Amino acid sequence: MKQEITVENLKSKRWRLNNLYKITNKRRQVITFNFNNEQNDYFNREHSRNIILKARQLGFTTLKAIMQLDSVFFERAACGMIAHNLDDANKLFREKVKFAYDRLPNSLRQSNPVSNDHAGELVFDKGGYIFVGTSARGGTLNELHVSEFGKICAKYPDKSKEIVTGAFEAVSKDGIITLESTAEGKAGYFYEYCQESQKLDQSKLGDLDWKFFFYNWFSNPEYVLDDKNAQLTKATENYFDKLAHDLNIEFSLGQKLWYQAKANTLKDEMKREYPSTPKEAFEQAIEGAYYSEQFRQLRAKNRIGKLPNNSHLPVFTYWN
Repeated sequence: MKQEITVENLKSKRWRLNNLYKITNKRRQVITFNFNNEQNDYFNREHSRNIILKARQLGFTTLKAIMQLDSVFFERAACGMIAHNLDDANKLFREKVKFAYDRLPNSLRQSNPVSNDHAGELVFDKGGYIFVGTSARGGTLNELHVSEFGKICAKYPDKSKEIVTGAFEAVSKDGIITLESTAEGKAGYFYEYCQESQKLDQSKLGDLDWKFFFYNWFSNPEYVLDDKNAQLTKATENYFDKLAHDLNIEFSLGQKLWYQAKANTLKDEMKREYPSTPKEAFEQAIEGAYYSEQFRQLRAKNRIGKLPNNSHLPVFTYWN
């Protein structure tokens, strides 16, 4: 039940974020934004430098759009969001930032009206602005969010370098940078930051150290399939037997069926789009590689393993 807007409530950022802003859900219904489990976890543990490796459709771009709009409107902050192309930037501004602002209570909007409202940017009368684009403009930022940074690093290495050397430097030491993405191969800044940040003691991070967040697919309660006619393949059973052993958790039949159905469609992209572990997220098949599908099936059936040490015998290999 929505709570009344009071001065006391408005003093709480958590209350504001979970009561004031409107979004559209996956069914295109207009609803009041509320944290899901992953968003709530991130909000509670946010650091000055954050890197989020995740499964798809967990709502982190929406979360950061709402958080930045709130920082601008109530705290007079300077915020920026970067998307990997212009179409995504325009869509992010229109469907996340502008949509939420336009549906704030009228009394609030009148208390701090927009003095500059055009495509990609909101500037407020009482100070603070938010922009969405494909790069960051000059000046000092309090908050910067880069959406799908892994994709930018993989497809646009020059742009990723520009973001690192330019946009990052625009954020003050006590400001907030958030990088969020699915995995895009074992190369580029995003992959390197993920690997380096996992080696750090997460309880003793400096202001400029990257804090690592990983959100798997199976923690999302929506990722289940109730299909009485579906049956698990041996490959799926083997995958979950190993995963359950490695992670020491049990998976429901609905989760296994959902994963199997998704994997049947995504094939080699499944681990990238819906990873179970950080390591698995970067186990991407090389695009165009010969026999990639055959090797995927061999690995799924555990038909590739270690051979005993026969160093005392000669080894012959044949290449075509």
